Amino acid sequence: MKIGLDLDGTIYDTLESIFELDQQVRKECGYEPLTKAKYRRVFQTENWQKLCVDFDIRDEDVDEYRGRLEQKIKTMGPPHLIPGGKEAVEKIETQLGLDNFYIITNGHIDGIEKRFERDGLDYLLPRVSHPYEGKADTLFDITRENPGSEFVYVGDLVSDGRACSQARERGAENIKFCAITHEYAMNLPEALHDFVAEDDFAFSIGSIHELELVWKKK
Repeated sequence: MKIGLDLDGTIYDTLESIFELDQQVRKECGYEPLTKAKYRRVFQTENWQKLCVDFDIRDEDVDEYRGRLEQKIKTMGPPHLIPGGKEAVEKIETQLGLDNFYIITNGHIDGIEKRFERDGLDYLLPRVSHPYEGKADTLFDITRENPGSEFVYVGDLVSDGRACSQARERGAENIKFCAITHEYAMNLPEALHDFVAEDDFAFSIGSIHELELVWKKK
């Protein structure tokens, strides 16, 4: 078995800081604040244009909004691991081996390097893939390179599950999605549970402390 992890909202506590940055940019661009519930309901990483529409950003303001937000994200301090995050990573390495461990994130590589160096995880950098938008292509490539192994991707977004679904539709039938529904998730738990309920290749865990269930289910 092989396992892939998302970072933000999965093993890193990013929700509050990203939400606050978005609120600042909205104000700078002349928009009313979003509720956190709506933010968590519509947030996704597969299509930036759709995200802006869902955030009620007018077409003529998208470039300014996006540029301001990206600049703030680049200059913010690296987020911190959630409690149990580093232990979860160490369990994967110990029980499955580093060659069976992947990290797939839409985060900027500079920020990933900073947090990994601070947290003693810089040895994992060669295992990181960081597509700028969407993860389906990366997930497809990993699963098709390892057709004889089940591959489980653990993420906190419905769009992570959809990326797994898209990879399966292209022929990567050995991929499954594990939704993590803890309080750090960028999407609301009910949205993740609804996705899992509709697809038999998906299941959920309630916290990072349950990660071992992913390979023990095998």
